[in-house]
Amino acid sequence: MSITMMMQHLRAGLQIPLDRLRAHPGISITAAIDVLILVLEWLSAPPSGLIMTAVSMLLAACIVATPVAPRMTQWMAVACFCVSSMSVGHSFGYTVIQDFSILIAVGILAYLHPFRDGIAAAAISAIGNSIGNGIADDSPDVSMIATIVKLALPSITAWIIGYAFNLHQNNLRMQKISQEHLAAEQENARLRANANVAVRMHDTLTNDLSCISAIAHQHPDDPEWNVVLQRSQSAFTQAHAVIDYLSGRNVSAQHTSPFMERLHGQLAETKHYLDFLGYHGEATIHGESLVTTHDAEEEILALLKEIGTNIQRHAVAGEAAYILSIDVTPDGVEIFESNDTGQTTLDEAERSGRGLGMHRRQIERLGGTLDTNLDDQLWILHANIPWQVPRSS
Repeated sequence: MSITMMMQHLRAGLQIPLDRLRAHPGISITAAIDVLILVLEWLSAPPSGLIMTAVSMLLAACIVATPVAPRMTQWMAVACFCVSSMSVGHSFGYTVIQDFSILIAVGILAYLHPFRDGIAAAAISAIGNSIGNGIADDSPDVSMIATIVKLALPSITAWIIGYAFNLHQNNLRMQKISQEHLAAEQENARLRANANVAVRMHDTLTNDLSCISAIAHQHPDDPEWNVVLQRSQSAFTQAHAVIDYLSGRNVSAQHTSPFMERLHGQLAETKHYLDFLGYHGEATIHGESLVTTHDAEEEILALLKEIGTNIQRHAVAGEAAYILSIDVTPDGVEIFESNDTGQTTLDEAERSGRGLGMHRRQIERLGGTLDTNLDDQLWILHANIPWQVPRSS
């Protein structure tokens, strides 16, 4: 237990540095280049003397730690440069790496805080260059202005580069915020549209279903009206589920029974409904699967109900009106249905043609197929719905 807690604390402690590494990848690349130059400098001209060796070691530690704590380490690099710029620095082995590191420090500080830290670091760099060059090389022939420009130009250039990256980073950040804001507005618009649809469904569909249900309740002893009542109650349940979804309510899966039990129940309900209407046929289920997925389950049950509705709408009533076969395997479900078609007597309001098209698109999203064919008044439907979306889909 103690080892687990130690690992958790270690992971938590590393999270902030890792977040900083991901937030500023350019700083990590710059630090890597600085380390490379430092190694090359040490190989060609290693620091001499105790003071400059200590300064160089501190500078190396700052460069390595730059991606984790860039602001603090770069100010320490500036301090190393200040020590190297003094006369003691030249007496004990001033190295070129300090010149390069101070420019990187100015650039990084200008990138992080261009006006608070960047300008201060650039000024310190220019002053340090003036001190160092004044001690190392007294050139009275060179004008003061030219000397100042020559010594300050590298620091100003480093500040400009760092500030440019700061502006670019801020621009990217603003673009990201703008995209997130646009996505939020689009999501809000979608939710408002869904809410409007939910209101319309409640005011039209469910109210009409209430009228049908009220009439059916007035005939409790009539078997035909009992079927109407059962179907209206089922439609109520489905309509309310859709309204809840469109309204943005957090509706979790309401079905706790196993899929095979629900599949047998849906098939029995569909067959009972068709038998009552005079469409008698063969409906069978073969096989089973213990591992399923929610989306595939819902689509299979919905497609089965749609098949029953299409049989009632388009098939020829009789003793052999249809054949419906469902094969359940560990890979998915295969559905085969065929029936003879007759002249439809549906009113225009009942004709849709949207049902199977919507199911086909949903099945394709799940990685399956839905094929239909009408051959000399024989309607054939074949659906293959996998439990998992194939990787190639």
